[in-house]
Amino acid sequence: MNRWSSKTGVPPNFGGPGLFFSLLLIAGAVAVYAHTHFSHETTALPDEVIKVSPHEAGGLTSKIENHQVRDGGDVTKSNSKSGDGESVSENQRAREDFKKIELLKEILQSKNDNDPRLDTDLKVLSEGTKSLMREQYKQMRAESFNEKGTVVFLLGRNLNSVDDFTFLSQVLSEPPCQSMEDCTRSSPPTQGEAVHEESVNSVTMSYPQIVSLRAIEHFLIKNRTIDNPLKSAALKNLELAKNSPDALVSREAQVFSSKYLP
Repeated sequence: MNRWSSKTGVPPNFGGPGLFFSLLLIAGAVAVYAHTHFSHETTALPDEVIKVSPHEAGGLTSKIENHQVRDGGDVTKSNSKSGDGESVSENQRAREDFKKIELLKEILQSKNDNDPRLDTDLKVLSEGTKSLMREQYKQMRAESFNEKGTVVFLLGRNLNSVDDFTFLSQVLSEPPCQSMEDCTRSSPPTQGEAVHEESVNSVTMSYPQIVSLRAIEHFLIKNRTIDNPLKSAALKNLELAKNSPDALVSREAQVFSSKYLP
């Protein structure tokens, strides 16, 4: 009461019906002013806004128009009534997917197979991230054995769709690499110590396929008692590996099949 009185110039201890009526009129005027003033204030656009553009979302075609919220506000909630919330959420997910791909590129360029972010930031992958990783794999040179194997390893930990097993089948169907320098050309015959080196190289050249096989084996062991379309896809991939023209992959698949499957 004292705070209100200081604004109107009326002392806190007032009395009398006439004065009371006058105060009612003053209070009404103040209420009208406050309503007019604050209604305009809340509809004014904030000085700082966040705008989500298709370019920032990685080239998505969905466009968010007239979207403005205060810095630090919840973008998704701000559009829940206009129907744009879902589009904004998709853009946010797309940005996260592209961030993970950039992180993957960084790790691959560093050639650090023990980078801890492989088991933290890149452990659980969204469908969008997996799709982008599969595209990255397709763009790699056939001789990028370690990089390709790393991508297969990351995807092999997230086998939860038919597309995942389709990708593994494509990896297993790749023609065997003939040499470390050029997969399309055979290496010259080796003798002596070079024979051991050639054996090591054969494992390296089959690395993406072996990692694919290990992912399939792990999935089948984990889902031994479950029958579903994904398990059927995994079994088909195992058969594909058993018949692989790559002798190492074929042998590994046959050993697993006889040991773990009826």
